[in-house]
Amino acid sequence: MRVELDGLRKSYGKVEALKGLDLTIEDGMFGLLGPNGAGKTTLMRIITTLLDPSSSRGWVLCRCPPRPGCRRRDR
Repeated sequence: MRVELDGLRKSYGKVEALKGLDLTIEDGMFGLLGPNGAGKTTLMRIITTLLDPSSSRGWVLCRCPPRPGCRRRDR
């Protein structure tokens, strides 16, 4: 699986959980580490289409990820 994200943002009201994240994940194993409140869960929920980003450009599994306002996948 290849993931490429450019300028990923997610806001909850006035709180920015992800602020312009640029990330490339190549095929193979990958770990995501960070302190509480760093946005790890938010990022994974966006990548798996359980949550819509506020804005983004990029690709997940060779498909364009959901954009704000697109239908997201139910749990």
